[in-house]
Amino acid sequence: MIKKNKICFVIPSLLDRGPIKVVKSITDLMLTQTRFEFEVFYFDEVKSSKLHFNCKVEKINFSHKLKGFDIIHTHGLRPDLYGIYHYNNEESVYHISTAHNYIDELKFEYNFFISTVFYHVWKAIFRRVDYLVTLTVAMKKYYEKRGVKNICHIYNGILENKEQTPVQSNDHKLLTSFRDKFSTTIGSMCILTERKGIDQVLKLLTINKNLGFILIGDGLLLNNLKRMSNLLGVQEQVLFLGYKENSYKYLKYFDAFVIPSRSEGFGLTLIEAARYKTPVIASDIPTFRELFNKNEIAFFKPDDITDFNQKLKNIISNKQMYIDNAYKKYLNNYTDKIMANKYFELYEKAMFRY
Repeated sequence: MIKKNKICFVIPSLLDRGPIKVVKSITDLMLTQTRFEFEVFYFDEVKSSKLHFNCKVEKINFSHKLKGFDIIHTHGLRPDLYGIYHYNNEESVYHISTAHNYIDELKFEYNFFISTVFYHVWKAIFRRVDYLVTLTVAMKKYYEKRGVKNICHIYNGILENKEQTPVQSNDHKLLTSFRDKFSTTIGSMCILTERKGIDQVLKLLTINKNLGFILIGDGLLLNNLKRMSNLLGVQEQVLFLGYKENSYKYLKYFDAFVIPSRSEGFGLTLIEAARYKTPVIASDIPTFRELFNKNEIAFFKPDDITDFNQKLKNIISNKQMYIDNAYKKYLNNYTDKIMANKYFELYEKAMFRY
């Protein structure tokens, strides 16, 4: 009988966020395999915005050492630290970590002192894990420059056959009524932090009064963005919807999806837009340039609002070309099956490392 790999996934919580969605995609496809046994463990409870897994899930605390697993796969700073603390000197347990962001991005979330401390702690952890997975080639090179040796990249992927279900009737009426006011409606879906660059969209509205903007998401900057829209006099052009479960369902209400991030580890919503055939305009940063080319999505220069407006006009004029090219790229590179199979190969490589 072939020995099954026993894998545990450790995540911060079950909060509906990109890294947790990735783990769910991997475990959902693991259910179709016979070569793995696995469980998911998390630290913090959440009252809302919760993802539901189709496998065994258990809450643990940091001091609880998991036993009987061949591989521990961690996602996030605290899970990474947990893996190092409990398994760094155990040759029988192989520790894989997935880096979902650049550690420089901590400066957008914390003050200088805290972000500097976390930066060095996380860098030390990545140097000590058995294997680090990054989300892009650019991120792989970034961590190699910081002394990480055993490293590869695996692009994130999303479910290929998941159809868009209808939104709630109240939301549908609200969105339809809002769209009717403008010749073009764009939208974004993200956690509202400085790094996401949503302020650029609000500034764009000041020079394009025929443009409406639907913003889906919650976060630390929500109230600041609402105040900014009032100060800029564009509050009637913005619809703040807050957090929405399965936000991809709202893409059909956008003439174009906007992702104006100043820094990004990957950009899962970008792949969702391509999957659901919504044209994309993105900030011209290395991560997005690696994932798509200029014939698949439109790029604008960060903080150049005139260029932003021009690129938006271009993508609306050539909508079908961008949709077709981006969707083809998605099918060939960014499905959940492609991603999961690469992780499965990595797990098997870990099992035969001796």
